Amino acid sequence: MRHFWRVRFRLRTLLLAMLILGVSPWLVLRYLERREDQMWNALQTAKSQRDMTLVHWRRIYDRLQAGEANDAQESDARSRYFEARAQTELAVKRVRSHYGNDEKVLIKVIDQRASRKARSPLQTGSK
Repeated sequence: MRHFWRVRFRLRTLLLAMLILGVSPWLVLRYLERREDQMWNALQTAKSQRDMTLVHWRRIYDRLQAGEANDAQESDARSRYFEARAQTELAVKRVRSHYGNDEKVLIKVIDQRASRKARSPLQTGSK
């Protein structure tokens, strides 16, 4: 009877080790992919915010030239644009610090992300 307990204990230990060693790399990979996705999403968000504030600044500037807006509105729109631009530059720095400054590497990563996104089953149903 005691021999059966040792075999059972060893089997349980083996199964536990298989579980830890089998799941841990998968969890680490998912965590790293999630952080990478967050970095790229932050860049896209910053770029779109920068573009929207630039369009807003241009509209306010055109209204200022037509005499429909005042200098304070234009100054506020300009400062918002430069804040958004600084956020975009910060996001680009994060991407470059993660991948390095080599343009070929960045292009390769962007292409891989685009192909992975195209193959993703989650993206096909929403658009």
